[in-house]
Amino acid sequence: MRAGNIYQFKHLSKFKSVGEFNQQKDRFLQQHPDLFTRSEYIAFEVLSQYSVVIPGVANAKIATLVSACARKQGGVSRASFTRMLRKAKTAGFLKIHKTYRSNGGFAHNVFVFHPIDVAVETQLTYRDSGKTP
Repeated sequence: MRAGNIYQFKHLSKFKSVGEFNQQKDRFLQQHPDLFTRSEYIAFEVLSQYSVVIPGVANAKIATLVSACARKQGGVSRASFTRMLRKAKTAGFLKIHKTYRSNGGFAHNVFVFHPIDVAVETQLTYRDSGKTP
């Protein structure tokens, strides 16, 4: 992917509105209440705040996001931020796309949030003992 304006990544958005994105984010945090530490939770909230222009899509450098975290409750380290990214990616709520500059080399990342699937509770059926072959 080429680096550029946030509006060129609009096709990556999986949400119709910011309200829908916030509902999915809250549902994710309810399903995984102990996934993030305090500093990782702060980093997650800052990343989600950067994802409202295009709901669920953020394009910012990690250094920019870490400096934005510095204004919130003491800030977080870069290691905490990358740890939060790894945990959210493993949980399936976040996907990270790398972008490249036109002259080569890496540019900023594009962070894309995905809707989570609601767990469907199924009930196992009971079967009598079958005949042994």
